[in-house]
Amino acid sequence: MDAIHKRYLGGVAYNLFDKIDIAEYMCDPIHPDRWANVFAMEYLIQYTQSENSIVEYGEFAEEWVKMMETNEGGDLVGKTRSLLDAWHKRVLEDRIHLIMKGDDGKDTA
Repeated sequence: MDAIHKRYLGGVAYNLFDKIDIAEYMCDPIHPDRWANVFAMEYLIQYTQSENSIVEYGEFAEEWVKMMETNEGGDLVGKTRSLLDAWHKRVLEDRIHLIMKGDDGKDTA
């Protein structure tokens, strides 16, 4: 593959990744830019343990559903981003705790 084609494919990939916005996708799943999000989510689920995180942290999903149903205060995308941030923080905190305690629950630090 020559340099021109590599640069073109790099630009296409950059444009695809630049459109990833999981909060936007959750609030508007039929938006024309949804394919970047679908690709990203399928990749994450396939190559990480993300699907277990969804089940383990179901309270965040329940809160998001309630938020979508009531639509109090508008700005669902912004509120969804905040909720996703809180979920990611909780996942990271739990992973840090797991690493520090080790698999058997004993301190490794």
